[in-house]
Amino acid sequence: LEKEKANYWNQFSEGLLSAQAVNGLSSNVSELLDLNGAEPLTRRPYLEGLLGTPSFMGIPLEFLQKVPVFGDSFSDRIASAYDAAKGFVMAQNEVKKLVDSLNLGLDDDVKAQEIRKNLKAEIDKNRIQGLSYIKDLQEKFPDLSVSIETKDAIRSLLNYERNTVKKMKKQGAIEADEANKMLEDVEQRMKKIMDTRLKVRMPTSEEVLREVTWLQGLPDEVIDTIVAVSEEKNYSSGERLMQMGDPGDGLVVITRGSVKISIQDNIVDIVGRGAVIGEMAVLAKIPRTANAIADTPVTARWLSTENMQGIMKESKELTKSLWATAGQRFAENILSAKEPYNQWSQLELRRWIAEGKIQHYSEDTRENLYGKVAILVSGSAAVGEGVEMEAPMHLEGAAAKINKDSKVYIISTV
Repeated sequence: LEKEKANYWNQFSEGLLSAQAVNGLSSNVSELLDLNGAEPLTRRPYLEGLLGTPSFMGIPLEFLQKVPVFGDSFSDRIASAYDAAKGFVMAQNEVKKLVDSLNLGLDDDVKAQEIRKNLKAEIDKNRIQGLSYIKDLQEKFPDLSVSIETKDAIRSLLNYERNTVKKMKKQGAIEADEANKMLEDVEQRMKKIMDTRLKVRMPTSEEVLREVTWLQGLPDEVIDTIVAVSEEKNYSSGERLMQMGDPGDGLVVITRGSVKISIQDNIVDIVGRGAVIGEMAVLAKIPRTANAIADTPVTARWLSTENMQGIMKESKELTKSLWATAGQRFAENILSAKEPYNQWSQLELRRWIAEGKIQHYSEDTRENLYGKVAILVSGSAAVGEGVEMEAPMHLEGAAAKINKDSKVYIISTV
């Protein structure tokens, strides 16, 4: 709980959490601390007041904004609750990483593992509660949700800029006076965005498609062709978008709503607007590797494997970009469960992974992996003199034999 409380203030100091949200979350954790561990981590009655859905949630936002008693104050209230929910989820993610390193002072390893298992289960339950609130809000007020997420993205970028300036100042890359001026400018812009009222506008599904990461930097004609052959599809809550083991006949880009990704009965992720699902089917013509079920009503753009591969034949840039997207996803899934990456925040891990590049091997190659983190995305390889293994896998070792037509996502560590 002390770790959770500290995390809220850390988010606040980095501009990721509003003053109202940090005060609400922090003060309520203090009340839980006063119970001296007599209650489970899931005892959070205050969340209903902090995040609780008001009775008028079912009324369309455009109607509420026309009613004087609500108007901007309603948007501000929802934005504050949304902010608190995101901060709560981020804190639960960080706290879960602490559990395995706790010194429980027990000689009984079985008992210690049972305690850790129970703690993780309680933290997961908290996390799901926060995620459920966010997804519920995204479903009921998609326009407002997009506005809030846009504001959060701007805050995150400003925070990254601030940290970069501090790092360059410490390294002596820029003068102290100049760095202080730059930091003051960042703080002014941060204050401005925090004080700016939300502007509600929901982008069309076509606009969302044009914004996805793997299309950035591609020629306009390629993007226009992809948009032209895409098809808008709608799914009701609980409807299946993809079935594990089915043929890979295309990919989807989520433009509204959220989707649960699961392998067997294990939910591995919940993705929302802008997320791409099923790209490996297009790239490697392999069956679906997971289930995708609409968690809320979902709008998506469908791109068939046939159409995408036709465009990819004419655009090497598109092919490379899609493989890089797949590489980043595999890298996050694999590394997030390993030391030391499981101690990093999700944002830190994603930023570092994004610096990597996809490498295609047209022939059998002996690759020097010193100072690199390598994720086998497609094909097969063997580390050292070991047995060959199939993708996806982390190539851990100083060198690896990578087979012909394999693809590896490589991130430099030096």
